[in-house]
Amino acid sequence: MPIAYTDIRKLVDSQAFQARLQVALWREASKLLRQSPAPAAELLTWARAELKGVTQNMTEATIRVATSGKTFEFGEAVTDIELQQDVKNIVPDLARAP
Repeated sequence: MPIAYTDIRKLVDSQAFQARLQVALWREASKLLRQSPAPAAELLTWARAELKGVTQNMTEATIRVATSGKTFEFGEAVTDIELQQDVKNIVPDLARAP
């Protein structure tokens, strides 16, 4: 059962959660850059930009992750593995890849 909307809002504002999410984004970006064969150019561009530090996409990424997947179900209690999967699922949209 999904967490309450008020809890989702708290999650989006949580600096602790955003720090975890940032690491998951960096990890996904690193994986994409090592992928063989290389992924779509949009994904590589996103990955390179993501590894330069916090990006403008952080707000969108936080909202997207907090409102989908296991994060939507468990909130702050989501495991790192589940959070990583949620990030993997949204990266194509963040990169605007086909």
